[in-house]
Amino acid sequence: MKKLHQLLLAFLLCTSVQNLMAQHYNETEPNNSFATANLLKRFPDTLLATIGGSDAIDYFKVDLSYYTGFNWTTGTLVVDIVATNTGSSASSLKAELFNGLQGAGLLKTENFSGSIAPGASITRSIIYCGAVSDDYFVAVTTGGQFSYRVNIYYSDANPNTEPNNTRASASSISYDTVITKRQAINYQYRQDPYTDTVDYLKTVFPPGSYGNIALEIKAKNNGCASGKWIQYALFRNNDVAPFATGYVGNNSSVLQFSEVFSSIPLSNMLQGDALIIKIWSNAPFGYELRYRSSDVELEDETYDVDPEGYSYEFIGENETKVAQVGYQIYENGLPLYDDDGNPVIDNYDSYQFTLPQDGAITLYVKARNDGCSSGLYFDLEDEYGNSISNMDYIQIASWNGSCSEIVYTIKTFRAFTAGSYRLRIYNSSYGYDERVSYTLKYLFLPYTNGGSNDAEPNSSQASALCSPVKHGSTSFVMKSSTH
Repeated sequence: MKKLHQLLLAFLLCTSVQNLMAQHYNETEPNNSFATANLLKRFPDTLLATIGGSDAIDYFKVDLSYYTGFNWTTGTLVVDIVATNTGSSASSLKAELFNGLQGAGLLKTENFSGSIAPGASITRSIIYCGAVSDDYFVAVTTGGQFSYRVNIYYSDANPNTEPNNTRASASSISYDTVITKRQAINYQYRQDPYTDTVDYLKTVFPPGSYGNIALEIKAKNNGCASGKWIQYALFRNNDVAPFATGYVGNNSSVLQFSEVFSSIPLSNMLQGDALIIKIWSNAPFGYELRYRSSDVELEDETYDVDPEGYSYEFIGENETKVAQVGYQIYENGLPLYDDDGNPVIDNYDSYQFTLPQDGAITLYVKARNDGCSSGLYFDLEDEYGNSISNMDYIQIASWNGSCSEIVYTIKTFRAFTAGSYRLRIYNSSYGYDERVSYTLKYLFLPYTNGGSNDAEPNSSQASALCSPVKHGSTSFVMKSSTH
């Protein structure tokens, strides 16, 4: 499972404390204009308000100071409203989202049902994707009588270093195989489509050998629509032509809120060379850049807090995961025990991957039996968690009585249909004596139609295609082979 960096751990600790301190707070009248708008605090705090009669409109200003304090200036703004009709007749409610232009900056309108019965409650959400830090306002209006509560979220928040829209103004990234550089692209300030159309970033390589180093790019479609893309181009020094370019994840149609991943070898880079990275997209994307060695070392994993692996983690093609199973769970830096005083053991890890078309995958596993385990296993599941491997488990590493031995496994699984799948990894006996450290990655081999299209119908012996041999398409059943 995912190893959390210190910053993320600190964030989770802060969030846990704030959840304990979550509070309700009431609106303050008058708040009937942009100038008198109440401050709308971030989740987990909840606003309580009433509206109706002479108080027919309420204004609130979204407080993003927590996020901007971390330089997280882009994200998806979500406003959740739960309203109850406290009047004696059916009525309606409307919520509107504005940017810093106030009345001239209407972004979203959410009309609640036109016939909310007395005593009935209704929930609505305003979702504004690709939001750049600004003064955001929420206005609530009605012709009836309502009580309501409001929560706000600023999800998938990322920093956005600007200006870096040219090679000359490229943002500097130090060469580091541990630290991840987070950024955002194509977020629009006040709906200006030219706010951030391209990013340039630059790394000057220090003394060293880069034959086994790759640049990893992970990106997430944070727009409000699917079918979007993010591209990259890599340049060496002052070269005009890139030595590598393409869609991140080799995917030109990324689903909404889905992640894609690419790993680009940098074996051509030398000491003193400058790597220029160009990133552009046709929708708001958050992305991460990281330099990583192809020979990934096994590492201790301290912060896996999901012992049964029900919370899956996305894994992109050629992305290496470094993890462990069979170890005691740590939470907030301290070992975790159950109610009987027994150590809580991390028995499972789960990963989800998406195949854009029919094909095969090859798994590459490096594993070490730290606790003298006899084997490492996994189950293949569909996107809903149902097993599709036709058996309870598949062995991907085995040991014959030896301890602390490193083994390497390459296993190919064929005949996948396009879609999302999960890998659920576990050790042999679900205990502390079965500790295993491992690295995992996969490569995808698409099935392509390399010959003439088949002629339909050809689904019976009588209609079978004759020579010459032709390539056709059919539904696939998952099969596996081991190398």
